[in-house]
Amino acid sequence: MSATSEIQVDLQRLAHNVAVLRRLIGRGGELCCVIKADAYGLGAARIARWMDHLPVDLLAVYTLEQAEQLWRANIAVPVLVLMPVHDAPRSGPIYRAIVSGKMHAVVHDLAHLNHLIQLADGFGCRLPVHVEVDTGMSRGGANVADVREILERIASTRAVELFGFFTHYASAETDERATDEQLVAYTALVSEMGRLIPETCRLHTAGTHAALRDPRHHLDMVRIGLAWTGYGAEALAEQVHLAAGDDLKPILTWTSRLVHTKWIEPGTTVGYGRTWRARRRTRVGLVPVGYADGYPVALSNKATVRVQTSAGWQAAPVIGRISMDQFTIDLTDVAPVDAPVGAAVELIGADPAAGNHLPTLARLANVQPYMLLCGLSPRIARVYRNQVLPQPLVEPQIQPAQAARPAAGA
Repeated sequence: MSATSEIQVDLQRLAHNVAVLRRLIGRGGELCCVIKADAYGLGAARIARWMDHLPVDLLAVYTLEQAEQLWRANIAVPVLVLMPVHDAPRSGPIYRAIVSGKMHAVVHDLAHLNHLIQLADGFGCRLPVHVEVDTGMSRGGANVADVREILERIASTRAVELFGFFTHYASAETDERATDEQLVAYTALVSEMGRLIPETCRLHTAGTHAALRDPRHHLDMVRIGLAWTGYGAEALAEQVHLAAGDDLKPILTWTSRLVHTKWIEPGTTVGYGRTWRARRRTRVGLVPVGYADGYPVALSNKATVRVQTSAGWQAAPVIGRISMDQFTIDLTDVAPVDAPVGAAVELIGADPAAGNHLPTLARLANVQPYMLLCGLSPRIARVYRNQVLPQPLVEPQIQPAQAARPAAGA
């Protein structure tokens, strides 16, 4: 039996996006690619194996189990685990990664740090750690008042190495002022801590939106999630930003096919709840995808797909309520009108100008693009295309300025 839909991931476009990001952060800056939640539903092990061939300095996941999937795939790039880790098995790929220095851990408070020190001592290794300081997210991370004691404890032991010192912005996409306030608080703290933060420690604050907004946020490293998939710049379209929407290329397309068509008469309703009624004689097409696949009900009567015909790709609106495994589209204006059963239907496309561009669909569904990506069902086949590394992009004539490292305080 054939699958009802397929997700295509263009790896050459992924390589292009990484090259754009490397140019954006400039020489000397490091790139951490965040691939938590199975690389936002695109397949973390496969994405990480590709990133192993790209100029990526660090990968980040949320849980130790997510990291283990990468180590089982023999990923060489070190992996930062964002969730508090208190213990780890003493055998298998996790153990081997820890003792070989391929795992980085985040320090969230002093008690957690002591667990990490105990873990490293027990494994007979030195563990790279990144101290997260809470400057306004109020989620994970250490309170500002506790940072000095944490850094002093790190300096007093050989079990851990201070590899990074970072914060996480709460509203980099929408609130430039609040983001700047967090940066000011962070840089003041770096200066205040002085030599407790050595020159070898990577300072990092920026995720996708802050990195695209202003080079002041780049510091020593940036943590990029959404942008490596080709999205993120469109959220800053009304603001000054460093990468235009056409610099980053969407790597995802999601396609299905027509499995049934029929004509209905004026006044006929379509779907559960009778939310759509035909105003004319209408040709209805059935697409075998629904909310169980990750096509959200919120797109009912709002979204647009594209249908492949002999005249090219043509837009068709979604009509009626999205069902669990299927939804309907209006084919009346799709030419030729005899577009057959079996014709390809593009649910998410790579053309930013099309109505099925992922950020456009996310806006219609009133969710973030991340949520649509992570909601794609694992039962859908992922197909990886263009697995030949492209030639490096030409370096820009002007490199973006790096933000100055805060001066050490007393």
